[in-house]
Amino acid sequence: MALFDLVLAHPERQAFREEVLSFLRATALVEVYGFVVSSIVALRGDPLVGVLDDLAAGPQEDPRKTEVLREALRLLPPRT
Repeated sequence: MALFDLVLAHPERQAFREEVLSFLRATALVEVYGFVVSSIVALRGDPLVGVLDDLAAGPQEDPRKTEVLREALRLLPPRT
């Protein structure tokens, strides 16, 4: 989690977008998944929020990850 904490705090975090997305798609570590997804939500208008949209648009094999993502997306302000 500390690694993702550093990545998400980095001013050039957008450069890590594909790595973050790839990790979130592949991981079985639901607790870490939840931490990263929640941390991205906390960034609000950050371009990495698009990672969450990509995850929501694709298939999720783990229903626990689906629920974590659904809950996190509810915390985002309405977007136009």
